Amino acid sequence: MKPTPISSLTIPLGRSAHRVAREFAVEQETPQKGKQVYLNTLAVYALHNYFNWLQIDNSLNESDSWNPGIQAFYNVADLVIPGLGKIECCPLLPGQAVIDLSQYVQETRICYVAVQFELRLNEAILLGFFPAINIAEFGIKLSLTDIQPLDDLIVFLHGLQQADNIVENTSEGKPTEAVNRSSKREERNITNLLKWRLNDLVEAIDEGWQTIDELFGMRSPAFLGDLSSYAKDVKPGPDFPTIQQGKSIILGTTSLALLVKLSQESEGRIDILVRVFPIQESTDLPEPLKLMVLNEEGDILEELTAGRGNNCLEQPLSGEPGEGFVIKLEWGEVSATESFII
Repeated sequence: MKPTPISSLTIPLGRSAHRVAREFAVEQETPQKGKQVYLNTLAVYALHNYFNWLQIDNSLNESDSWNPGIQAFYNVADLVIPGLGKIECCPLLPGQAVIDLSQYVQETRICYVAVQFELRLNEAILLGFFPAINIAEFGIKLSLTDIQPLDDLIVFLHGLQQADNIVENTSEGKPTEAVNRSSKREERNITNLLKWRLNDLVEAIDEGWQTIDELFGMRSPAFLGDLSSYAKDVKPGPDFPTIQQGKSIILGTTSLALLVKLSQESEGRIDILVRVFPIQESTDLPEPLKLMVLNEEGDILEELTAGRGNNCLEQPLSGEPGEGFVIKLEWGEVSATESFII
């Protein structure tokens, strides 16, 4: 089975996203301005998470939307892509089918991303994007039929990066070979589980790991019972409490939750439980999703495949402190990996 191209994508909005949005909103002078800032923050947070999943460099702290002083005077929902420019997020409420770009700051924007919300605000749907260079042709009021598929946004950014490299290399007298930013990351990010055991989760949070409540937000998943058992099925020891974190993984059109739990240490080894759930309510895992455990050399140690009606894949592991392993999720031609050291 081949994943279909991504025309839109649903991004879950957990408690951390709403906490940041609320902190920004309460600083505004009027409830109307507070609502605008709240939605802008959630929209930018959703795009930020999507780019993090794809390992596309982006910066919230450099964005005007993360600057309380600028928020107060302008309608800003930008996300900075270092070296390329700013992407403006355009929040859409239920039933809204037209984007009025005159409401948004247009200077230095490279494109606009349409972000649809439902009334509960527990998720954001990235509908697609619109290049800023096309405004002259389509005008400042855009119909949702004018936007391009989300898949093409990555191609668009890659094209800008190639052009930037060509200009830079030409000016320096270097060969005009475009280099993809992500290809420069020769060293894979490794999650250090020792820090989890020491209750040092700062680095984990920066890398996108969350508690189960934060990951699923205000949802009531159909598999809530499974999640409850996941949280309780291993009793913590007196000197080694159960530690669990989750991370959103995007594979094609599917949003998945990768959950990792460390439990009681036995005979010098750490027991680890890895589970994969669908994030969206009332959905099963896509067929034939594979969950693989690899060693540091890339050899497959364990492999599970989701069948019809499965809403969870589960793999128990154990290892000694200092050992490394890799979790790989694969669906058709798309895959994602997470590396760990115990």
